[in-house]
Amino acid sequence: MNCHWPTKKLGKMKKAWLVQWGFHAQNEDERLKQSGIKEKIIDVISIRKDFNKIAEVAKEIYKREMLSFSEKIYLENYSLGEKRKKEFFGGSVPVFTHYQSDVYRNLMKIINEKGLDDLKVKDLSNKWSKYPQYIIIGHNPYLKIIKVFNLSISKDKNGNEIMEWDRPLVNGSFKREKYEYKN
Repeated sequence: MNCHWPTKKLGKMKKAWLVQWGFHAQNEDERLKQSGIKEKIIDVISIRKDFNKIAEVAKEIYKREMLSFSEKIYLENYSLGEKRKKEFFGGSVPVFTHYQSDVYRNLMKIINEKGLDDLKVKDLSNKWSKYPQYIIIGHNPYLKIIKVFNLSISKDKNGNEIMEWDRPLVNGSFKREKYEYKN
């Protein structure tokens, strides 16, 4: 007999920035735990924050959770801190965003070469409008903040919270994903 237990809806958001840890490995959850990371999904941020603010939040989370105190002091130096942060994030610690995608690079190239009225610009603009928006900081583990859609959270009969969302894919479609916080 297939038994489906009712869940209690706790909240939902049409769009949100989802903050999560990742690890480039087949046993991602185990490797995250070995790195001291207990939960993969760590925060949800209002969609009202623009991408530049999200990038700063990502760097702050990564700094707080992954860097040594000597690295933190190095980056927070009163007179050299901002310069050091620019060199550090994107240098020693890699930073990747959707603005480094081939779609965006090709769109900018065609706009510069042929102007805004070219048919290829319209096609690439359409692809770009559906392209996932994200920032990834670090190697292993890495921090990722991605714009997701139809985020909901519910509680199952055991009191576990279950988060579900639609993650945009590069082809413009969506993949439904789920994460469970166990008690």
